[in-house]
Amino acid sequence: MHTLKGGDIMFVAPRTLWSFVGVLCISLTICLPSYSNAQSIDFFYFPTEIGSGLQSSYSIARLSDSQHGGVTMRIESGDTLMALVSADENTAGTPYVDVFVPNGSINVYFYTHGLEDTTGTVTITATAPGFTGANDVCDIVQPGVRISKLSATIDVLDPVDDFPVQVGLTGGGGAYLVALQKARAGGPGLTATVTNSNASAAELVTTPVTGQVVTVQIAGGEYQTPATVAGGGIALDGLSAGSTDV
Repeated sequence: MHTLKGGDIMFVAPRTLWSFVGVLCISLTICLPSYSNAQSIDFFYFPTEIGSGLQSSYSIARLSDSQHGGVTMRIESGDTLMALVSADENTAGTPYVDVFVPNGSINVYFYTHGLEDTTGTVTITATAPGFTGANDVCDIVQPGVRISKLSATIDVLDPVDDFPVQVGLTGGGGAYLVALQKARAGGPGLTATVTNSNASAAELVTTPVTGQVVTVQIAGGEYQTPATVAGGGIALDGLSAGSTDV
């Protein structure tokens, strides 16, 4: 109450002060690094053809980014009755292989194995978390063989002439080899049958047999028979003047 001059009285309502407790809300946006292009896997040195019972030379599955924190890549055959894969050339093929790629690395090396007694087209795929996978196809084909390093002329007084039989992919309708390929690791290997046409002029020599028709082995992991008879290979022994076809 406040008393004014002249004896008038005026009442003034007291003001009430309110105290507010406020909550300040801040909206934050968390941004992760983004890339203009999706990360991917690409094949390099991928084989277009593999001989039945043989294996390719190395192929590479390559990640497009090395800063991935470490990932496991899977290389897999789309038809395990036709082809298998391995992470190195001396290991038997399996339906798939998982290879860990440490951070900072991008390459996975692998080998494709064609199975025996089969031909056709097979798809090989590569997958890894955070990357778009890759796939490509190769043909499993009938391989061919050739005789290598056999002298065109042999003196009957000379020692036997050792020569290897080699295996690989053919060209010219099967008339010649265009590329050597190894018999697949872990497989049964290949058996080559060699014949001599003129028994009076020469004979074929192996460790177990001497004659006009012999067999020799191309072991798994090899593209040819052993280089010498002593090592399990084959040779031609000249007997008398004349000509012969081997």
